[in-house]
Amino acid sequence: MILIPGALASVEIFESTNAWKESGYALAHYRFPGLDGLPLDHTLSIEHAARQIAELANIYSGKPIRLLGYSTGGPIAILASQQIQSPEVRVAVISPAPPKAGGMRTTLRSTRDILAASLRACSLNRRKVWLEYYRTLLFGRAGLRDPDLTDDIARIVEQERDNIVIPESDISRAHTRDIRNWKPAEGLLVDSERVSFYIGTEDPVFSVAQLEDFANAIGVSRITRYQGGGHLLFMTHPEVFDDIYKFFDE
Repeated sequence: MILIPGALASVEIFESTNAWKESGYALAHYRFPGLDGLPLDHTLSIEHAARQIAELANIYSGKPIRLLGYSTGGPIAILASQQIQSPEVRVAVISPAPPKAGGMRTTLRSTRDILAASLRACSLNRRKVWLEYYRTLLFGRAGLRDPDLTDDIARIVEQERDNIVIPESDISRAHTRDIRNWKPAEGLLVDSERVSFYIGTEDPVFSVAQLEDFANAIGVSRITRYQGGGHLLFMTHPEVFDDIYKFFDE
């Protein structure tokens, strides 16, 4: 199985899958520039990353291949699957980045949310603002207004405080420049039985409508929705990994 994180995300987000080794899974992690020991000396390319992953998978072309991508890693996993020679490939994507990273609609929403986070933090300090914005990423805007989630949000933010990657300009540019221009090739269609989307109904980055449009455009019919989930499903809805495990094991 090859695990592909998203922009500003470490491979540690997939820590829960380490237990799958006991079931015979061999895990490989794709690293983004500037994280997990990889130098910040290049810009992520969606197409190039997909080719690298496919080349690795094709070394084991006689074995079942599983790809799990998060956010920006979603398109990478989908493209890689089209180049893998194994007869048994399955792809799961969590909160996948749609074409052009959602375009202007996502840019406007994210800008509004970051400005709101700055006001709540009463600061323009990048770290303080991003830690506040992280609260929005957990359960979405509705979650911020839900008093029943206040303690959960505070607990998760405190727990992850030292692990949250702050989007300094160099690393942010290296991770997001290509996805902002990426869109699937004309006519790209996947095997609807072998690709599955896992999305939060309150994702503040990519709306349900955007992700459903993306799924429909490439022939994905399997979509699991997590009520009240934001962009960081792996933090708020850890059962997503159980659901993916079942899908991979079908």
